[in-house]
Amino acid sequence: MPLGLLPFRPAAPRFGLWCDDACLKIAHPASDRFVLSGRVEHVFPLGTTLHFRADEDETAVPLALGSRAPDALRALTRALPRGIFVDARSSEEGTALKFTQSVVPAARRPRVQVLTTDLGQRVRMLDVNQVEFAGATRARCFVTLLVDSRRSTLTLDEGTSAQDTAKAVASRCPTGFRAEVDGAVVTFWKGSDSTKIAA
Repeated sequence: MPLGLLPFRPAAPRFGLWCDDACLKIAHPASDRFVLSGRVEHVFPLGTTLHFRADEDETAVPLALGSRAPDALRALTRALPRGIFVDARSSEEGTALKFTQSVVPAARRPRVQVLTTDLGQRVRMLDVNQVEFAGATRARCFVTLLVDSRRSTLTLDEGTSAQDTAKAVASRCPTGFRAEVDGAVVTFWKGSDSTKIAA
């Protein structure tokens, strides 16, 4: 029985990254590496979106007009699927990105809820363990933080900014969890008690 040659099918790249606006340039020197440069200069009817693909899963990240490579990186990092990590370094060509995927599933993220009595400051859940604040408080109010089954309550004064609210909420992180603050966004993780505030 003659042996036939099996057809060769090149493997599809594991990661993909592209943007609606070609002015935010994305070079692709390797299957897991990309270089971002330029900025968003055009307005599209449905907004400008940065698209990321990992195997079959695709993530859409909205970008504002004028967003540069570091802005796109921050937005992408917040939106990356579970188990995907990015290492970013500045280079002469722009911002170099290298994506990796964890082999062992990541630990379950804590479930977070934030309840407030203030009607002015908005609270938006970005993920099960990530919350974003917008605007300032209109009056003195109470904020209740629930991380899994643990509860913490704090009081905020009138006119408290979104960034100050994020820091205050992170400082009341319950025992057994840690909080990371990036501007007005707070992310909670299981682990040693600590609070990290981005510069």
